Amino acid sequence: MFPTLSENRWLRLGTLCALYVAQGLPFGFVSQGLRDFLHGNGVAAAETGALIALISLPWMFKAVWGPIIDRYGIPAMGRRRPWILLAQTLMALAIFCLIFVPNLTENFRVLSIAILVVNVFASIQDVAVDALAVDLLQEKERGKANGFIYGSSYLGSWLGGFVVGGYVLNNFGIRAGLITLSCVILVIMILPLLFKERRGEKRLPWSSGEIQTEVERSRPHSLVELFRFVFQAFFGRTAALVGLVFAFVAQIGIAALAILSSSFLIQDQGWDKAEYNLVVAGWASWISLAGCFAAGFIADKIGPRRTICIACIVLGAGWLVFGNSGEEQWQSRRFITTLVFVQAFFQGMLSIAMFTMFMGLSDRKVGATQFTTFMAFLNFSTFAGNKFAEFVDRNALYVPAIYIGLGCFQIAILALLFWIRPRKKEIPHRIGE
Repeated sequence: MFPTLSENRWLRLGTLCALYVAQGLPFGFVSQGLRDFLHGNGVAAAETGALIALISLPWMFKAVWGPIIDRYGIPAMGRRRPWILLAQTLMALAIFCLIFVPNLTENFRVLSIAILVVNVFASIQDVAVDALAVDLLQEKERGKANGFIYGSSYLGSWLGGFVVGGYVLNNFGIRAGLITLSCVILVIMILPLLFKERRGEKRLPWSSGEIQTEVERSRPHSLVELFRFVFQAFFGRTAALVGLVFAFVAQIGIAALAILSSSFLIQDQGWDKAEYNLVVAGWASWISLAGCFAAGFIADKIGPRRTICIACIVLGAGWLVFGNSGEEQWQSRRFITTLVFVQAFFQGMLSIAMFTMFMGLSDRKVGATQFTTFMAFLNFSTFAGNKFAEFVDRNALYVPAIYIGLGCFQIAILALLFWIRPRKKEIPHRIGE
């Protein structure tokens, strides 16, 4: 008899962390490993920018999945497990099917469609896992869980970008990378397959079990009621609306420069693709993970808004330093590595601080749906940054000047925080609420 997620604290925390690793795998593989692999094979930044933009596209609309997952499912299996199992199965299957497509590095149409499909399923899983955390995490453990769970997504990005997208892809080819990626996702799926949310529920649709009273009481009565609460949560408070604006602009510079810096340093400044991948997808991912953990403690101490200010100022200042440097510095491994590591740490800090702030802005009655909407706007921001990188490359704009402009922009957006004040009665760290 297996324990259930609701009964065992470490089991639910470990399962949630593993599921976030699974979500980070495809993102890291495409945005870091596959990106550098394509650049190393002479593909232009405009092409990779358009390709990587497809990662963010489904996530911009993931707010659609929140109400659907809240309202529908197989409640006798638990409110969230059926959606998680479905999303992970289809995500692994879509990746595995790519191994049968010839000349993937040249067949951008098929590759683009596959990346889009995989991220549709990944976005569904993300909403379902957030909702699972809302349902099962106790208030006293949500603070610690915040950093660990979101830090796990960075671990997944490292595994996907450096291990699978770097080592496997560069040494054994793209098909070996795809097989490895799909297999790891299926292995992680064993956890939600074995461990039920609550005792008495079904493990699979044909297994014995029944819907639990707690689940039946927590289900919304109608979509109309749910949407009415969501409307009140956003349009009843200025802070929530301004929070959406901040979410939309916060990641533009980070996303754009991730693409432009790779192309600029590998194709224009002579960096070896494997060496660059080691710095950006390898060590930097671990440093970003440290930034996630640190942000939880710092935001608890000084508040998420002040933590966001520190992170944005350091990021903006770093981009200004890069833009005002010259070729001697751009070709210096020590100079670039230092900037990459500093950016990675404070980028991780910014992410966790924003999550914490958005949780504080969310109304408990529609917490999962409202928090998902904030996250969707963050992905709109990433998409906008990717498309901006494509615009810069197609128009042959001077990359260092873009660094200077985005550095100023990253600092200027802090003015929005003046209108963003989280609810005083909300718990600072809440996942998905």
